[in-house]
Amino acid sequence: MSGRNILFYDQVTVRYRGRTEPAAYKLTLPVPEKAVTAIVGESGSGKSTLLRLAMGLLPTGGEQAEGRVLFNGEEISTFSKKRLREIRGGEMAMVFQDPGACFDPRRKLGMQFVESYKAHRAGGKREALDAAGGILSGLGFSDPGDLFRRYSFELSGGQLQRAALGMAMMMKPKLLLCDEPTSALDPVVQAEVAGYLKDLHQKAGTALLLVTHNLGLAAALGDYIAVMEKGHLIEYGPTEQIIHSPQEGYTKRLIESVWEV
Repeated sequence: MSGRNILFYDQVTVRYRGRTEPAAYKLTLPVPEKAVTAIVGESGSGKSTLLRLAMGLLPTGGEQAEGRVLFNGEEISTFSKKRLREIRGGEMAMVFQDPGACFDPRRKLGMQFVESYKAHRAGGKREALDAAGGILSGLGFSDPGDLFRRYSFELSGGQLQRAALGMAMMMKPKLLLCDEPTSALDPVVQAEVAGYLKDLHQKAGTALLLVTHNLGLAAALGDYIAVMEKGHLIEYGPTEQIIHSPQEGYTKRLIESVWEV
């Protein structure tokens, strides 16, 4: 693994209006380039907040109260709106827990892929569809052209998740943020999507920051695991270390809930 971080949370505190406890408190977390970092923890622990903070997409009422978030060594909060637009989708992409949120159900998917491509690259419709088709073929779509002619509501949950991954990976971003990418899928499709994620990461060298309740998924994909509880990062390290030699009681309980140890 490279010793360089693509993303770095430096003593970050995030608060939401109306809540007494912060969603993240003085949290420091490295996200190494070309590696998979998985964040695990119960609902409300602050996992998704970290992804949205990196994208500049905190919900209304949320604010970064302290600390810095660095992307490629640059503090995100100092970026202009133009620079943020360039980064989102082009250098750093996100797949949301609800993949349907990535698409407009009133418009065919092909045109949405084209628009996404042209927002970040020079080129026309053919170049866009060729780029999208190459990624989608690797995600198990035998006929990307058929997908381009369809609407998002015509797809199954697994197809929709893979299409959202294709949209995110089309620009070959340096970092892909995934918020519970398999939570709404049945176990067979979960395994398929996990395999596609791993394959995309290995082929493109894209760093993944993965939020999941599924400790098995984190162990299968992650090079590093971060464990969060109530806004605090309580344990972080290489996957092998976290799974087989956890130091914190909360981490041990998470592991025991999945495997007998």
